[in-house]
Amino acid sequence: MFILLKQCAKALWQAILETVFPAFCFGCRKEGAFLCSCCFSTLAVQGEGFKKDVFCSSLDGVYSCFDYEENHLMQKLIHAFKYDFVQDLSVPLGQLLGRGLRTTSVRDAVLCPVPLHPKRLKWRGFNQSALLANVISQEIGLPVSPLLTRIRFQKPQMDLSRAERLENVQRAFALSQDVSSVSHVILVDDVGTTLSTLECCATILKNSGVSRVYGIVLARVY
Repeated sequence: MFILLKQCAKALWQAILETVFPAFCFGCRKEGAFLCSCCFSTLAVQGEGFKKDVFCSSLDGVYSCFDYEENHLMQKLIHAFKYDFVQDLSVPLGQLLGRGLRTTSVRDAVLCPVPLHPKRLKWRGFNQSALLANVISQEIGLPVSPLLTRIRFQKPQMDLSRAERLENVQRAFALSQDVSSVSHVILVDDVGTTLSTLECCATILKNSGVSRVYGIVLARVY
């Protein structure tokens, strides 16, 4: 009963927000959606597939669908999704990730969203990587499995150097379930910079017997 009341209250609050603060497209500012169909059609994913990064030994490759450019529409969408908590953007952004994966030969992988620590999840209210992974799954049919959990709460990565990021994520993750039957994993995250988070996750999976681990992100910051 409590869960049902909570869901009803959340739905009512969402309806109020949509009435008082209607959605406007981040591209053209047209009312009705945070990303209209016309602006969505202008976003063309890169067709480069998975690329090996020289700084990653465990991660077999990462697919960045876009470059992270200041004031670009994709940068605005990612910022609104991740920092302004616009959950509705998970659908078009996840569809773009799915479009990118369609250009690869991936057929047998398990999608694994990069997990949030329970404290950060409670504060944000959702795991943006999990939302994206669920949409990708709907788009291309790959299963989603939360193979990892975050066991160590650390400060945000965005203001840290590469060395500090690597140290910050050390011992931050652990397996959440048996992976003996899993051979191919695609880690899902929103943005990649140093790839330290993806590399840490890949190391745990590889040490546990997973043969191939790739990552996919909406954009890469260079």
